Amino acid sequence: MNDIEYFKETLYKNSKGFVSLAFSKNEQWNEYIYRIKELGTQMTLFESTKNLNIYSSVNTFYNPKRNFENLYSLNALFCDIDCVRHNISIKEAYKELVKLWISDIIPEPSLVINSGNGLHIYWYLETCYASTKNKVSFVPTYQALLNAFSKKLAFLGADFKTAEPSRVLGVP
Repeated sequence: MNDIEYFKETLYKNSKGFVSLAFSKNEQWNEYIYRIKELGTQMTLFESTKNLNIYSSVNTFYNPKRNFENLYSLNALFCDIDCVRHNISIKEAYKELVKLWISDIIPEPSLVINSGNGLHIYWYLETCYASTKNKVSFVPTYQALLNAFSKKLAFLGADFKTAEPSRVLGVP
């Protein structure tokens, strides 16, 4: 399985709806919304382009518009740690992260990725939707968990601005 398929199958395995896919090259930002089944094909079109940064939403949306109101599947909790801005090496940040989950301060992540400037940390969720048929919303709990993880990881350079459910992160 190639990297794109692995990413798609692990992050979006139980999801439905739309995903945001964005591209940045030479400070130009382009964002598109695709159905999950189209994601692999669309990413493949851009994987050979040099100096192109690819981003995708962690969660999915009911409609082809990336915003808080359209949240559908909550696929993973995540944290973006910006080591470069906080003058911490990625290796040291990872060591500290391991200490935190061994000490049960945070749960063990499902995936930790070197983003180039830091770490992206994912905790996968199983079949979690933004709201239910009974109009129960899981978004406030989800947001509270994102904020809590960001606070616990702030000393490593956790970026509070990225603790937002409709956020896009760099594709590994």
